[in-house]
Amino acid sequence: ITDPYTSGPKKKAMIATGNHNTEAAGSWAFQGMVDFLVSADPEADWLRKHVEFYIYPLVSPDGRYTDTGRGSPEQEAEGFGTDHNRVWHTQGQGLSTIDALTTAMRADTCNDVDFAFDYHGGGSDFFYIMPSQADCPYVKAFAEREPSVPPHLRSGDYRMARIWPLRPEGLNAEFACTPENHEGTGTVQDKLDLGKSYGLAIYDVLDPNSDYLNDYLELKEEAENWLVDNLELRTGELVGWWNFDDETANDSSGNGHHGTLVSGVTFV
Repeated sequence: ITDPYTSGPKKKAMIATGNHNTEAAGSWAFQGMVDFLVSADPEADWLRKHVEFYIYPLVSPDGRYTDTGRGSPEQEAEGFGTDHNRVWHTQGQGLSTIDALTTAMRADTCNDVDFAFDYHGGGSDFFYIMPSQADCPYVKAFAEREPSVPPHLRSGDYRMARIWPLRPEGLNAEFACTPENHEGTGTVQDKLDLGKSYGLAIYDVLDPNSDYLNDYLELKEEAENWLVDNLELRTGELVGWWNFDDETANDSSGNGHHGTLVSGVTFV
């Protein structure tokens, strides 16, 4: 989703849903964001001129078709567990859907995005982010629009659809979140409206007249300058306390070992 008639560099966003086929509230919130992005709203019009949105509405189609709970028939048959949100690290290992998705996402985006969203349904309305992103401009902008929908700080599992975009073999995302949308309360319209707010927060961050843009640009420059002297961190190798190949390094046990590549480097 973008305005094909505008030239010049654009930001990029990846938006996905459908990891768990029973989480309808996540699908409705995803729909609300997409409906907003294609709407005639002035904020959406501005975003289409400045951002390319890559949309993936059903990332586990065989799981949805067969109603296989949180997984898919193929992953279970091949011994990859029962949760489709724990197989995003398996590129090239024989899971056809993951291979097709990750290949397409990397090709579509040139493996470089600014924002990544993986919509889910859950027990309440909130969104997961990396602990290092707690004070980033997007989180602040979203809080102003939806103060009752808090961020939950969790480094997460390296096999997740939220973590994969942050990794070098993923999409090199600067910001990634998992919107969790309450399955038990609210109406469809409530979920659509919440999805719209996730889209409007991107506008709030990037709008040249916003209070957040200078923060975003300053933090982005700081991160880029820091990485010039620390390029090995983009390889995913063990660097100090972080190892993308070690699941235990991705917990949120309160030991301070949090971040995407390094605490404070991922900004949006």
